[in-house]
Amino acid sequence: MAPAIHDNIEAQLKEITDTLHTLIVIPLSTQTISNSTTAISSANDPNHPSATATAISTLFHQLITLVRSADHLPLEIPAEIVAYVEDGRNPDIYTREFVESVQKGNQRMRGREQAFAGFRDCLAKEMIGVDGDGEYEDEIKRAVEGTGGVWRDVVTERGNGVEMGQGSGG
Repeated sequence: MAPAIHDNIEAQLKEITDTLHTLIVIPLSTQTISNSTTAISSANDPNHPSATATAISTLFHQLITLVRSADHLPLEIPAEIVAYVEDGRNPDIYTREFVESVQKGNQRMRGREQAFAGFRDCLAKEMIGVDGDGEYEDEIKRAVEGTGGVWRDVVTERGNGVEMGQGSGG
């Protein structure tokens, strides 16, 4: 949504909220004044009955302006949803199926991340084992930490002779 349109709509909504607040306050104020000993009956008085009519008229015009502004809002409905509704199906079902599909994809990606993390840690342990004099240890450490691993976990597992089933840091 364009910022100017968004700001305009936001300002209109604030005006409508103010008018609604005024409509709530007018009857309460009128009741308070009519119960007191000094009754004020002036057309300029915000508690006068014409003030309610004016506020309702203002609200009506504000709502019309808001509806007309809605024509300028960008509206993009995905073609899949339009086709779904045209086929007589419930769009809520489409949304639920979409969410389930995304969750399955996320689970699959998490499994891949864990598998690669385990492979990274296992490979680092093996490379340290082959590198007897520690010549490449700094590069291995940088590679493990640069890919989200924890060097301390790799070194600890290597020292304990523990094989890794899942990634320790990714």
